[in-house]
Amino acid sequence: MAAIHFRTSTNKNLTNDEPKAIFAQAVMQIWSTATYTPGTPNTQSSLTFSYGNDLYEVTPTIVQRALHLGSPTSFTPFFSEAVLREFFIKIGYNGDMIRMGRLVRTKLRQEWNFFFDSIGKCFMNKSSNFDALTQATQNIGYSLIYGYNFNIASMRIDSIGS
Repeated sequence: MAAIHFRTSTNKNLTNDEPKAIFAQAVMQIWSTATYTPGTPNTQSSLTFSYGNDLYEVTPTIVQRALHLGSPTSFTPFFSEAVLREFFIKIGYNGDMIRMGRLVRTKLRQEWNFFFDSIGKCFMNKSSNFDALTQATQNIGYSLIYGYNFNIASMRIDSIGS
């Protein structure tokens, strides 16, 4: 995200004496100075950090612009548990659905297991427990299957912040 921000969110042009790649030292400075501000109904979540003598803020809008994603108004909010429950029944989930946030990927048929495994590894901030189908994973899967736009920028910033 820092690379996205350096290249798209400032009006500064990189000169020949500025790095065009982000090195470990820069990443360490960014992580050691980074702070997360959760969004409210009227504001976006953000990550703020310093690099050199400058202060930077990364918001979902900056990430969306850098990745050429749709405008925030084109995104669908998360779906209700009832909608997701119906979806998982339809695709043959054979586990307990009392708590939708506790679904297990291995209770899906092989093709759906692979689909949600890919989502977990691509979009979630995890290094283990990929069998858990979090509500975010469920919403991303539902959005991809039915053609809804989801706000990956906000989701990733919130995930990094937490």
